[in-house]
Amino acid sequence: MDNQGTFRYIKLKFNEAGTTSPRRNMFSKKSIFVFIDESGNFDFSETGTRHLVLSAAICYRPIRSSTKMLDLKYSRYASGYNTPGFHASQDRPNTRNEVFKVISAIKSIEVFTTIIRKREFAQSGLTPQDIYHSFGIELAEQLHGKTSGRQVVFIFDKAFKAKEEAALFGTLKTRLATFETQYLIYFQNVSKDLNAQIADYVAWANFVCFERENAYWKNLLPERLSTHHFLEVHP
Repeated sequence: MDNQGTFRYIKLKFNEAGTTSPRRNMFSKKSIFVFIDESGNFDFSETGTRHLVLSAAICYRPIRSSTKMLDLKYSRYASGYNTPGFHASQDRPNTRNEVFKVISAIKSIEVFTTIIRKREFAQSGLTPQDIYHSFGIELAEQLHGKTSGRQVVFIFDKAFKAKEEAALFGTLKTRLATFETQYLIYFQNVSKDLNAQIADYVAWANFVCFERENAYWKNLLPERLSTHHFLEVHP
């Protein structure tokens, strides 16, 4: 572990040159970057939120998408707004409108959003680890067929607890091994990462839609970024 978070590396298949070092310039292989953030809380008791939303921003050109967000950040600085970063639940409505406009125009991203209706699992005996295991399965299967031999870099929010990290890591390891996919997994504080802020905004828009029955923000997103599904539990 370093100051940035937890790093785990697994290489499931050697490339044709036989390279095994993770310190090679993997970005030159056009890696796919997947940023995962959540909205709602991880409390599955009666006192918790009714919904938990996990959104993955799948970035095929992460520099391009982050540059779009950075351009908005500096534009707001130049307009007199102190904007160190974007966080949907804390930003003002005019800021949100601008962020959603930028996100909607980025063509090099896809989104995978899972809605977890926590009350459905209250009497089932399932643990949060079981649910994150199922999310990991669905995320890996969503990515299957999109990688085309490219490495996938997963960056999860550090909000996950150690057991939840282990559940996701174990699931992704098993599923991606089946697909013979090379990957890296990080658990970090993603609050300052501009691509992760895309995932934050999408997750929050879905959370507000289902938790508060307010679809305004979700409706600002194009259909390709606003689709969602409800979690199915996998053994």
